[in-house]
Amino acid sequence: FDPLLPVAQAMLANALLSAGRLQEAETLLDAARERWPGHPSLWAITYRLLLYSGRPQAAAAFVLEPDFRPDDMSADDVAGFVRLARAVGGRQAADVEASVEHRIRLAGADVHSITSSAPIFALLGRSDLTFSAWDRYFLNRGDFGVPTPIEPYTRRYARELFSLPMAPLRSDPRFSRLLHEIGLETYWQRTRTVPDYRRTGG
Repeated sequence: FDPLLPVAQAMLANALLSAGRLQEAETLLDAARERWPGHPSLWAITYRLLLYSGRPQAAAAFVLEPDFRPDDMSADDVAGFVRLARAVGGRQAADVEASVEHRIRLAGADVHSITSSAPIFALLGRSDLTFSAWDRYFLNRGDFGVPTPIEPYTRRYARELFSLPMAPLRSDPRFSRLLHEIGLETYWQRTRTVPDYRRTGG
């Protein structure tokens, strides 16, 4: 990862976060945000780190700090991020439902938003919705969102399947079935590799 590219730093931080290496991710992000304050990718991963690592109050405080936010973030965006942090922290029904509905609208309108929304569904305890969203994203099936044909050169990214909110769902038979159906199990078998989450028992 090129240390001079903020998006590359955000991707590395996200990988560290998914691996549970929280301190390393946080140290990297602190340094990167000092160099590129308000960068959207660095902001998003920092918020995600706080939210996923059990610090929703810190996530809400981070959102409310204007010096950290991207310039194009609207007041509605700010309110939505604060509401989601509040939903994760307090589990008040109104906050949870509003956050879930907001993410359903985003992911339903744009299939690419599923990669960020499905882990949120998992974080808020909506496992059925999580797997329905992944089914649409990877396999274009089910009743979530709108049909989105998958062509030979269509790109689908699996990294968020292994994000921290998905960890409690790895024992769900639907997770194993999804790995088989999208070809990851076949890939691991043919390459004689073991995914990190199995090697570490995560």
